[in-house]
Amino acid sequence: MKIAYCLNSIQEIGGISSVTVNKANALALKGHEVFVIVTDHEGEKGDKLLKKVHLIDLEIKYYKDDWKSKFHVIKGIIIKRRIHKIKLSKILKEISPDIVISVGQSEKYLLPEIKGNWKKIREFHYDKFYRLRAANNVLQKIGAHLINIYDFNLKIKKYDKVIVLTKEDKYTNWGKNKNVINIPNPITVLSSNLSTLSSGKFVAVGRLVDQKNFKSLIEAFRIALKSYPNWILEIYGEGILKDELQKQIITNKLSKNIFIRGNSLDHNAIYGNASAFVMTSIYEGFPLVLLEAMAYGLPVIAYECPCGPKDIIVDGFNGYLVPVNNELLMAKKIIQLMGNNDLRKIMGLNAKLKSEDYRIDNIIKQWLDLFYNLL
Repeated sequence: MKIAYCLNSIQEIGGISSVTVNKANALALKGHEVFVIVTDHEGEKGDKLLKKVHLIDLEIKYYKDDWKSKFHVIKGIIIKRRIHKIKLSKILKEISPDIVISVGQSEKYLLPEIKGNWKKIREFHYDKFYRLRAANNVLQKIGAHLINIYDFNLKIKKYDKVIVLTKEDKYTNWGKNKNVINIPNPITVLSSNLSTLSSGKFVAVGRLVDQKNFKSLIEAFRIALKSYPNWILEIYGEGILKDELQKQIITNKLSKNIFIRGNSLDHNAIYGNASAFVMTSIYEGFPLVLLEAMAYGLPVIAYECPCGPKDIIVDGFNGYLVPVNNELLMAKKIIQLMGNNDLRKIMGLNAKLKSEDYRIDNIIKQWLDLFYNLL
């Protein structure tokens, strides 16, 4: 079977890149001919594809200047996307795949207009209404509504299948749409080592932006420190709110307890010596960081945001679910884990077991079942 993934880049730190690489590699190992078609690729940085996977760079170079200004955005939409469509159409006709998969980046509106005998699949890496959740004012909300109408009523209907990452998204947001099915992302971190859970340290991972809601986490941890003042919190990530969050830490005299560590790809350093993981996002698509932490045997606490945590966390079994922005309850759950080593160990073992459900072999089987059914 010939399978082609289309996306912007496999060199980013984020989940879409790493998940696509893992799935492409796994399918290639099972004997399928796999193509990864990107628009931006430079050197080998971040490139973990197996040699048997065909990497094709269309050299659109969106990232070079596409987001410098509104002018560059318009230029990108009018010129670069037109070039993108022409090049993508040409390469697909040359390789003639059985399955073409859009991961939902710059190619998502182009693929439906490219004719061929292949089956088209659209991956949705966020929940259906993520655009509205990300809108911060009336104009942005109007824009989000218009894009949703364009996407859901014109473009998505032209795909043979739409893949969403959580059961919550499928049944709550997409309803009875039979064209939409749920296949979660595979875990990208595997560990044979379990944390001892004895370091007195919580960890959190994510971009320092409004969506990740670290301001709320810092406040909840401040409350919890009143009961256990020697515990620490390490936040791994970069983003535009770094200075604001650092100021919040200093203002509340938390500099000896809460640390912003920046980005890191060393999962052992992040999770291997932690006692628990915490996430305070206000919305997600499928938070792989929860599974990464669970793979190291960490109990997890998360805001019950749409979508993802409710699919991954069984409340009271492998972690806790807390209503969004309920900082007092979040602090209470943090305190419960701080003060009970046996509870951390039991929940941590349950978390490790739950993470096994998302191993690449289990997820690829679901994808192959889909491919064979389509063909």
